[in-house]
Amino acid sequence: MQNRLPTQNELEETILANNTVADSDFQYSSPHGYSILVPREYAYTEFTSGPFSLTAIKGTSGLVVARQICPDALGKIVPETCRYLKQKNPTYAFTDQRSLRIGRTPAIRLTIAVTKENGPVEGFILFFRKGSNLFQVMLTCAATDFANNKPQFESIIESLTL
Repeated sequence: MQNRLPTQNELEETILANNTVADSDFQYSSPHGYSILVPREYAYTEFTSGPFSLTAIKGTSGLVVARQICPDALGKIVPETCRYLKQKNPTYAFTDQRSLRIGRTPAIRLTIAVTKENGPVEGFILFFRKGSNLFQVMLTCAATDFANNKPQFESIIESLTL
């Protein structure tokens, strides 16, 4: 697995060259051992190596699944990730944290709000482990669209299987 994160330009080039628009909702099965709902009309890209596993975008809404090898427990990595994100962008706010289960696997879901270059963004970050991999599922959209997108984002999280 590649340790270096791709640059924004590298990521955008890969997505543009390899995306497929979903013509209906479908359950994407990853070679990394999970499956997740990709909603209709989302342009999705599968990554077989590196820190990204899947991206899916529709308008201002995005689904990103990232993975990394990390031996730390969720209870340690989630607060560290929050501190890191706030250091990179002090506008990050973590408004809710919930413990969930994906089958028998513990998971933590954060509700987030942040201001980025294109304006305010809201969404969820879901953390879970599978073997030695830590996965982060990020579901975000423009803050003005979050209330409308929240039910779909929750359905995507509920669709996740390992």
